[in-house]
Amino acid sequence: EPKDNASSSAARAILKQVGDTYRTLPASYFEMTYSITGTSTHKRIYFFPPDKLRTETDDKEMMVELEDGHSEWRIFTAANEYIVSPAQKRRTRGFSTYAFLDRPQGIPYIIGHEVFEGVNCTMIQLQTALGKTQTYWIEDKLHLVRKLTVAQFGRLMSQETLEVVRLFETGK
Repeated sequence: EPKDNASSSAARAILKQVGDTYRTLPASYFEMTYSITGTSTHKRIYFFPPDKLRTETDDKEMMVELEDGHSEWRIFTAANEYIVSPAQKRRTRGFSTYAFLDRPQGIPYIIGHEVFEGVNCTMIQLQTALGKTQTYWIEDKLHLVRKLTVAQFGRLMSQETLEVVRLFETGK
């Protein structure tokens, strides 16, 4: 089993900053691409603190997801249908999971530094159960995840990239 070392301690400190950033995001707009086994989906995400989220997904058909802190709505626009379910307390999918990166399942390591989409990033790798390897490109300035790859037994399974970031500071 791998042991904690200086790289792991530094990685944990960065992941704590990432968790803090996602838990305290101001009103925000993101554009991201999610790819899994050769299929890509483009998403536009509108976030309004503390718990309102709108996600527009361009896939085979357009889908809109709305969350208001109480309910989650999935609207299938082409079919003119929707599904409503109770809101989850801890998100298990999507970018909201980044708020929990400060509690990684495994030991994180800094594996390098790279410029991604024009921003300086620190690359952190995390080995998880069942042979999965998660690699995060974390923006040095804003502490946002700009790219995530998930591989299992050395084979790329999925990738998400954050191409557009707009954070809207509110006046107090």
